[in-house]
Formats: sequence, C-alpha cells, structure tokens
Amino acid sequence: MRGKLPPAALAALIAGGAAVRPELLRGPAIGEDAAVLDLGGDLAVVSADPITGAEGEHAGWLAVHINCNDVAAAGAEPVAFWSIMVGGDHAAIAAGIRRAAGELGVAIAGGHTEYGDQPSLVGVALGRVHRDNLAGAGNLRPGQALVMTKTAGLEGTALRLPAPHLHGRISIVSDARAALAAGCRAMHDVTEGGLLGAAWEMAVASGLGVEVHADAVPVAPETADLCARDGLDPLRLLGSGALLCGADDGKALVLALAGAGIPSAVIGRVLGRGDESVLVRDGGRQRLTPPAGDDFWAPAAVTLAEEPPSPEIRTLLFEADPSPAAIDDMLSRGRLFAARQGGSVVGAAALCDGEITAIAVSERRRGQGLGRALIDHIAVHAGGTELIVGTAANGTGELLFYQKCGFRVVAVEPDWFAGRYAAAEIVNGLPCLDRIRLRRSLV
Repeated sequence: MRGKLPPAALAALIAGGAAVRPELLRGPAIGEDAAVLDLGGDLAVVSADPITGAEGEHAGWLAVHINCNDVAAAGAEPVAFWSIMVGGDHAAIAAGIRRAAGELGVAIAGGHTEYGDQPSLVGVALGRVHRDNLAGAGNLRPGQALVMTKTAGLEGTALRLPAPHLHGRISIVSDARAALAAGCRAMHDVTEGGLLGAAWEMAVASGLGVEVHADAVPVAPETADLCARDGLDPLRLLGSGALLCGADDGKALVLALAGAGIPSAVIGRVLGRGDESVLVRDGGRQRLTPPAGDDFWAPAAVTLAEEPPSPEIRTLLFEADPSPAAIDDMLSRGRLFAARQGGSVVGAAALCDGEITAIAVSERRRGQGLGRALIDHIAVHAGGTELIVGTAANGTGELLFYQKCGFRVVAVEPDWFAGRYAAAEIVNGLPCLDRIRLRRSLV
C-alpha cells in the first residue's frame, strides 16, 4: 500500500500523549498541513512532507515547492528549507533543491544527508506570518463559496504522463499571496486525495459540510485525456498546484486572483454545521467520504471487453437492477461487457436483443467516463443499426447521462415499473412508475 494513511489511522497516531506548550498554537490535526508556533512577534509556520513518485533533480525541486505550498496555505511567507536525504542521487536532488529555492527566494537552512539502500527524501519548510494574516483549512464559514485555483489533478498528470510543461504550475505560493491579499483566510492546498480529499479535509477541520459541483471544476485537457485513458478520477488525482479557498464573495476572489494572473473558479459552497458533505455530479448527489489513498497510485490501464458471466459482473449489475430474476435472465441470454482495472471488474453492462438492459460502474470509479466508454465499446461491437436503453422517468441524472452518450428519447412507457419489484424503487424521492425509452443510431 502507498500514499497517505487513512484519516482514522492518522487520528489514532496523533491523539494525545504529547507535552503541551504555550508556543504551539496549531498542532497535528486532520486537514491541517503545517504547525503554527508563537515565538514572540510574528508566528512561525512549519511543515514537513516526504516526496514519492519522483526522483533525482525533480524530486529535490518538488520537495521545496510541496513543503512551501503547505506553509503558504497557512498564510505565511516561506523563509527557509531543510532536507533529509537518504540514498539516491544526492547531487541531482541538491540541484533541484537549489533551483526551487531560488525560484521562491527561500533560504536553504540545512538538513541531513546520508547513504542508504532505500532512497528517501523529506523536506521541512519554515515560514513567518503576522497573526492577523494566519490562514488555515479550518477557517471555513457557512455560506462561503469554494474557489479553486488552476486545474484539478495537476501534479498527478505531470508525474504520470509525464508532462513537464505542467511542472511550473505546481507551486501555490503566488496563489496564496493573492488570495491572502484579497482577504481570504480559509485555504488548503490540494495534494493526495485530490480536490475531493482537500474539500473533505477542509470540511472536517471546520466542522461544517461542503458541496462540490463536479461540472464547475476546471480540468486541463492533458488531465482529462489521462483519466479517460487510465480510468482515473481527475477530482481524486494528486493535485499539488491547486489551492482551495473559502470566500465570502466567490466572484470577487476569482477576479482578484485573475488580476494576479492566476486562473480560478467557484466550484461549490460551504454548508452548515452538521450538514453532510456532498459531490454533485451528472445530476446526482454523492456523499463525500474520507480520501482512500490517491488515484495516482491506482493501476493504470482500463480494459474493455466482452466476457462470459461471472460472479463479479452479476454483483455489479445488481446495482443497476435489483431484481435477481432480471439479472439472471440477462446473464443467460444476453451479451456481457466489462471494464477491468488491475484485474477487477469496475464496470459492467448487459446487451439483450439490441438493448442495454443494465449498466453499472463501481462507486469508486463513477464520474470518470467509464460508463460512456462501455457504451461506446458496445456500440462498436453490438452489430445492428441501433442501441436502445431505458430509464425511470424521474431519473434525471440517468436521462442526462444517456443523452450525453448520444441517445435520443423515442417513447414513454407508462407503468413499466408496476409490479416489477417486490418494493417500489425510489429515485429522487419519487417511486418509479414510467420508463423513458431512448435510442442511439449506429449508422
């Protein structure tokens, strides 16, 4: 397993047991990436992070920027950097550290270097901030807008493609300076777990709920192509380079950031205390859950193919149609198509007599284009002149999805759902009664 510890495991590690000192204003907590110390006068802000997924000069360059990002997101000006290098190409790493420190005007204050069979690199950054300018992930207020700078999944894209031209967007020091000047005091840099992980962490740190609108999140073309190719979610992809902010006036903050040459967008809003954090995507609402690692570490390729019946496909199709008899009928007489990633079925569809009778994508992989990829694969291999699909008349998200996949409404089938299931299916708070029939031409 790689990446961050799950939030529950981390909470257990940092709970209690340490000496309490008055100088420590902010210590270890979920969603907070930098400690804050009051040493008299300005506040000292300190952050430490390892570098994984990179090596050589680029690893050294990232170590400075990633740690200074944490310091800047607390409203502080990065001042000094330390490194701990064990193994690896010391000269190349040091060259990367010098280059990044020069870009940010940060002093290289020291560190530790040794040989080792298991290379590792850890950076530590120190910043200073006037107490009136102290920012943090836990400073959200109900009713604020959520604003994100740049685009989602930047660092994951830069490391995975690779895409060197994206490396220059990794720093959020300028983003934080501009947001701070505009009066923003709720900030969190997007790292592992991507935008959705950062949004969840800000919500927890603030004791509030948040609502993120997927359609409003900017995604670079390179990131969209990468995620479509590898079955990743750009909103959960390693995202250093983006800064997430809470703003009383989202549009005003976007304008202020634009004035500093930093693109940004309002991507959601802050809810109240006790409200559930949600992601609005494809017309539906999904509960935001703690980040379970980062999509950067996920197996790369998704394969699409027609397959024989299997327990995995059967289980997944139940999410689309909870009727055992209907699913067994599809398995016995239909053609089955599956999307696999790392050997596991992450998407499945059944085709019976030219109709897609069920299609489902595992919850962790929804919103990444897998459903559309399955439909396009079926369209190529189905034969015939058309594809048919049906969905509940009150399933607004499903209707929108199928139309985005090239289907057109051709009929309404009244009372199609009557008596089909032991208990009435409820969608969007209403029982399913009528079915909408849609058609996609294959010629």
